Amino acid sequence: MALVLLDQPPRPKGLLKPADVIDRVSSADPELRQAALRTLRSHPEWADQALGLLRQWMAKPALTAEEQAGLRDLSVAFQGQKPVQDLVALGIGDNSAPAERRVLLLETVAQSGLAKLPDSWRDGLAKAITSPDLKVRGQAVRTAGVLQVPQLDDALARLAEGKGEPAELRIEALRAVALRRPKLADGAFDLLLAQLDDQADPLLRLAAGEVLGRSQFTDAQLAGLLKKVRGETLVAPSVLLPAVLRSATDGSALAVVEYLSESLRTGWRPGEAELAKVLEKLPASARGKADSIRALWKQAGEKQRARLAEFEPLLAGGDVQRGRQVFFGKKAACITCHKIGSEGGPVGPDLTKLGAIRAGRDILESIVLPSSTIAQGFDPYLVATTEGRIITGVVARQTGDAIVLRDSCGAELRLRRDQVQEMTRAPNSVMPEGLERAITREEFRDLLAFLQSLK
Repeated sequence: MALVLLDQPPRPKGLLKPADVIDRVSSADPELRQAALRTLRSHPEWADQALGLLRQWMAKPALTAEEQAGLRDLSVAFQGQKPVQDLVALGIGDNSAPAERRVLLLETVAQSGLAKLPDSWRDGLAKAITSPDLKVRGQAVRTAGVLQVPQLDDALARLAEGKGEPAELRIEALRAVALRRPKLADGAFDLLLAQLDDQADPLLRLAAGEVLGRSQFTDAQLAGLLKKVRGETLVAPSVLLPAVLRSATDGSALAVVEYLSESLRTGWRPGEAELAKVLEKLPASARGKADSIRALWKQAGEKQRARLAEFEPLLAGGDVQRGRQVFFGKKAACITCHKIGSEGGPVGPDLTKLGAIRAGRDILESIVLPSSTIAQGFDPYLVATTEGRIITGVVARQTGDAIVLRDSCGAELRLRRDQVQEMTRAPNSVMPEGLERAITREEFRDLLAFLQSLK
């Protein structure tokens, strides 16, 4: 508070010195650190002093946790200054620098709010993508995916084709280029399809679904996908449908109708407007099935409350420890999207104190009918781009120039405002419907016991 007050009129200009503020950027107190950063952002003329401290940190063989936070925050605060941009780019592209430092800088660049990516950062990213260190290479690909840098597409495509690379990295590379290169080589398609398996890593499964949802399929690929996703409980139809409908032809129309019908019968419940858009995009030969699909949609709505009543007895009698195993296991994959304490993903609400703030029936409803009550701050949005693509996600952050969406597996994607044609709130939660079908009734009972115990 003192920093803020010293920087406010009518106090004499110059009363607050740059060193007084910059020294506190690496404070162990997060509130003091944030106050220092807010003050720095209003003083671009202090860039030289900030640059001096950044150079000191960059020269160190290792940084404390506070110094790491300071390096990240100071780089963001002065990201518009070219000397700072060049220093960050040098650190990113230096293969002799500590890998942890390069990863930190790459994560920092991914948080950029600049309208135009500096050329030096693009060049640094290009070097980091080919780094011999897997951690650096992986974060470089993730950062490229957030910032959507067309000049890196060739390098990312080569990495995606590298059969010696880990599947996770190849999928990240495919995601980074999918909006501009939606057509998949058969090898890439097979890699993605292989992840849609109950025994696959849940995060890879979700990531593969997101990439597939942005792709363009051949007839053979679409047939293979629709066969593979029958009974899929983790990757929601809303994720895959943009690509399915974009790729559908009269030859695949029947299979698409079967996929829609089965999804409605097993818990998928799009909003009425979303369903209407889906039906409009059906191949001409399938539009005669629209009435039967609407009938299934109405039946699904009528059955929702009955499903709650069906599962309500499971709110009692479960085993907390077994339920914890379900929560952290591959079948339910809850930990992929939700945090408990320091563990878990950032896609859904933090569940650390869930049992203290939500009644058991509310918890049950949030699982069986995830779109009925969506937690504040996790509203999903449908974004139509000027290139005719549909992207779904939660708004991670936004500026006057760009919006960053977070998808179902926690990955982020930055879109310039001029790329956004329309943005509407989506009726469906990013949490997939039908989780209760992925586990047995006893596992569901145990999971409910565990969630109710979180206090």
